[in-house]
Amino acid sequence: MKFRRLSGLLTSLTLVLSLTLATAVQPAAAAMMGTAELAPDARSEQLERVDRFLAREQVRDLLLAQGVAQEDARARVAALSDNELAMISRHLDELPAGAGGLALIGAVFVILVILEIVGVTNVFKGL
Repeated sequence: MKFRRLSGLLTSLTLVLSLTLATAVQPAAAAMMGTAELAPDARSEQLERVDRFLAREQVRDLLLAQGVAQEDARARVAALSDNELAMISRHLDELPAGAGGLALIGAVFVILVILEIVGVTNVFKGL
């Protein structure tokens, strides 16, 4: 009889202890995650792609003709938001491979227009 009573007491104590420990777990915290946290390499890849484009001699000459130094253009591209950078990178990807000078001028024009709309540069002020 003592064994049965001791067994019931241990079982009750075990159940109380396990229920107490089960409810003591901290709740999970939920928060919105930005794109930079989900895909941190995407921005760096897009920056590299645009930097490679800006490093081309033809692009550098066209930017200088518009009065924009290459360092200024890189700093302005680095200051763009993720969406704007993705849009520029996407337009660079849509250009045909080995495209001629007209496509290159068009791409530089697209970049300059986007920078103008964002308010980063005043290239078209004198036009």
